Amino acid sequence: MKNNSKKSAVLLLKSITLEQAMSIATIGGAEVLGVGDKLRSITVGKFADMILLHQNLFNIEVTEIYATKLEASIVIAKEVFTNN
Repeated sequence: MKNNSKKSAVLLLKSITLEQAMSIATIGGAEVLGVGDKLRSITVGKFADMILLHQNLFNIEVTEIYATKLEASIVIAKEVFTNN
């Protein structure tokens, strides 16, 4: 299964840049849902759910993104997951 995920990630990122993929997954998602005015950026008065990854996706090879581990997740200002 991991091999298929790896292949999918590589195929996707051969079509678009990592920056474009991140935008689609974050700002683009908020825009599609019609809540870009509330969720689009980290600004006073806006909501910002966040995740903390164990590595910077922009500092690794595209073929290694699939192995990135979630370290923490924050939803509506509350930590909902921590990988201890």
